[in-house]
Amino acid sequence: MLLKTLLYRNCSATQCYEAVCINKSSLKKLDALADRKDSTVEGTLNGTFKIVLDNIDLRITTRDMTCDRQNKDIHWVNHNAVKNRVTPGNNKRVQLDLSLLDYCQLLPSAADHEKLRKDFTHLVSRVLVEHLPCMQFLQTVCLQHIPHQYSNEMAQKSEKVFFKRHYSSISDADKGSLFADRNLINRRNVTSDVHSNWANCKAFALLEIKARIIAAAMVILGMENINEQPKHLPVSFDMRNGTDQQKKKYLNNISGKIVDQFVLDEHSLNDFVNNVLSEQEQEDIVNNQNLTVDGRFPCRSQGCDKSFKYDGKRRRDHELTHDPPPVIPEKPVISPDYPKEVNSTSDADDVFNYNCSVLNQGLLFMDFLDATSEGDGERSIRCWKFFLLHFKEEKSTTKYSLEALYLLFQVYSLLPPDEAHSLVWNRTSTTKVAQGKMLL
Repeated sequence: MLLKTLLYRNCSATQCYEAVCINKSSLKKLDALADRKDSTVEGTLNGTFKIVLDNIDLRITTRDMTCDRQNKDIHWVNHNAVKNRVTPGNNKRVQLDLSLLDYCQLLPSAADHEKLRKDFTHLVSRVLVEHLPCMQFLQTVCLQHIPHQYSNEMAQKSEKVFFKRHYSSISDADKGSLFADRNLINRRNVTSDVHSNWANCKAFALLEIKARIIAAAMVILGMENINEQPKHLPVSFDMRNGTDQQKKKYLNNISGKIVDQFVLDEHSLNDFVNNVLSEQEQEDIVNNQNLTVDGRFPCRSQGCDKSFKYDGKRRRDHELTHDPPPVIPEKPVISPDYPKEVNSTSDADDVFNYNCSVLNQGLLFMDFLDATSEGDGERSIRCWKFFLLHFKEEKSTTKYSLEALYLLFQVYSLLPPDEAHSLVWNRTSTTKVAQGKMLL
């Protein structure tokens, strides 16, 4: 049952109208609903649900204005009670206090990077089989719904009781830029203010991302136009008539090459992951030192009973007075030149770098949209870890970075385990029984 409450207030807030309505308003349907109300109420009481509020703001301007007839501001609030489809079950996860939380959990890990690459590969493969004629024979093996542990639950009907960085209006003369493409195809409904026309801006962004995926695929396959057959990695007769497993391997191979060459720098990514693991191992060695009974740091020279409150300079200076001094493991320090800045030389291909950047962040955007449509809470949180870094880097979106940080704090520390689990897996709803139809 969908229960809606509409609250209307005029601009002076002197009158208030409240109304309650239900979708099935005919008398016969209401009678049928009454027969099922006991099971509906019982099912709701046995589970958990969330209250969803949605504001609708309107402004009515008066043509003939008088003292009594002024412009009106109308604010409607729609209330929905949505039953959670995913329950924590036997959730034995223990939430740490914020002071004890390892903040590395809030940042993308090596495993997150590997999973992101895998997600990008699936997204790229969908674009290839949809837009390249030579790849359409692989449609049957292309993964249209990335599975997760609650795929079946998210396919059920819900019961209800980055744009400024690459889009600039001064780049109309720069071929290949988003604004130049917008003018080329006459998308006048795309504006710099995304909030004013979200749907059209989103459609344009997805079109730009897919176009760059196709362009990258043509480079990998050695094609001059989309109707040609690949010169590199050609499609043989045996491949066209091969098994689904062979076709899937071929498609993933091409998609992976696109991701590795144009989206994720494989060598830089491997170096980054190795550095993170090495620094984490060193930090674990330092943090896992033996402390005294009263929680102080002992001198690491054998036979010395002196201890210190902090693992700081005084402790190290004292240890150096011993002959010979103890071997002290160095604390991991991130190199001052990391992250390495790209050298702006005359040989740098700014157009290539720009389009690779659009492709990189565009695929992250597509991955987040796909995770939302599939109700994949784990993948959404993984995307939020990457968004946190992008929001922090972009000076105009620092408040978004704080919101992303607060969301991750809730998931990993602030909320009780069951509520944290619900926050991850019950952020979407749908009115259809199908996969890939979720809405926030």
